[in-house]
Amino acid sequence: MPERPYRLDGLLRLRRHQEDNAQVELADAQRRTLEVQAELDEVLEGHRSAVDQLQEGPATQNVAALQAGYAHLQILQGREAQSRSQLGRALEEQEVKREGMVAAHRATRTIEQLRERALERYRQELDQEEQRESDEVGAGIAARKVLQQQDPGGRDQT
Repeated sequence: MPERPYRLDGLLRLRRHQEDNAQVELADAQRRTLEVQAELDEVLEGHRSAVDQLQEGPATQNVAALQAGYAHLQILQGREAQSRSQLGRALEEQEVKREGMVAAHRATRTIEQLRERALERYRQELDQEEQRESDEVGAGIAARKVLQQQDPGGRDQT
């Protein structure tokens, strides 16, 4: 059965391309989120380590060492706040990209469904045309049989 070209094939290709781009953008956003999460985990580990060093340090630590330790903790807390803020933005961006990918998928699927319906209508048209041709052939055969029954010799007797 020859396939009829679908009028919206160009649009379908465009929608598929947009969906592919949206998937790539989502993957990039997820990668960035993981990177920011890894940075935050590193900062938190450094913070825990610094707190442990201050708590486990010798009781005879001098004041300058304690001040330096607390200054380091403050720097780490600032980095932690910054990392948490970056993580929040990365998660928001990831959600936006996910929604964009879902919308692109939905648009592609809609065009695909329209294409499937058009193909089904085309197949039905072909089936109906075949049925009409079969009916015409059958009617011709029936007409010949009727004529043969009326004229068993098959010749005109004039």
